[in-house]
Amino acid sequence: VRGSQRLLATKDLELLSFVHQSVPPLIISDSMRLRQVIANLLSNAIKFTERGHVRICVRKLSDEEAPAASMLRFEVEDTGIGLTDEASSKLFQPFTQASASTARFFGGTGLGFAICRGFVELMGGEIDIDSAPGA
Repeated sequence: VRGSQRLLATKDLELLSFVHQSVPPLIISDSMRLRQVIANLLSNAIKFTERGHVRICVRKLSDEEAPAASMLRFEVEDTGIGLTDEASSKLFQPFTQASASTARFFGGTGLGFAICRGFVELMGGEIDIDSAPGA
């Protein structure tokens, strides 16, 4: 979030976090890659949200959801512009953005989500998006 502080200060946004009591105090993971993924997701949420909030929530998955190992679920939620199903389906493809107008207005290379997916999968996890325009 450090890299997004300047952008966050220019917007009418509240940055919220919630760590569920099920999350253990210590986890074994690639902390550098995990930090990069979280920073990228938060940065994008802040970039595409003008007002309202950006929230990150963390919880431990139940044994039914992840029977093989203890796993955490990180969710980033925002009150931003949202995405269509078509735009969402392109989001994890390298050098692809939701639309050409998005690229012109907000900048970026279209690599962030593709890199995040690679890191998350290397750590044995999954990454997805659930969005709707204006939601």
